[in-house]
Amino acid sequence: MSISSYTSELITAQASRTLMDVLKNDPSVQNTAVGGAMDNISIRGFPIDWTNTMRRDGMPVAPYYDIPLENTERIDVLKGPSGFLYGVNSPGGTVNYVMKRPTQDRFTSATAELRSYDGYYGAIDTGGPIADGRLGYRFNVAGKRVQAHVHL
Repeated sequence: MSISSYTSELITAQASRTLMDVLKNDPSVQNTAVGGAMDNISIRGFPIDWTNTMRRDGMPVAPYYDIPLENTERIDVLKGPSGFLYGVNSPGGTVNYVMKRPTQDRFTSATAELRSYDGYYGAIDTGGPIADGRLGYRFNVAGKRVQAHVHL
């Protein structure tokens, strides 16, 4: 068994937008998507089970779409039998998305990209304390436009 963690710094540095953009660094994870509708992977040659293998903060999530990474602090990939943690599961392992949390310090970050074929991407991540630091907030918003390269 082994655990690999991919931080938000790596996700930002690689301009990753999908799970496979992040996990391309890991040779034990293969892209098994058919048609490109969503990221479908296998870990160590075992296909993932969409009802148990994908997790968000340890809770099962069955995404039939790409999970946005703007609110993801880190992605943990537990390779090997993970049934002792989560019950019935894929023998290849588990993918866990760890969500961003409010912070004690105020911050704001913005990202903007211009893409080919009149496409663009923009994201804002802001957070900080409220109520004398006893509570906090975190706000993430992102949007993109993807244009086809076919002009009719």
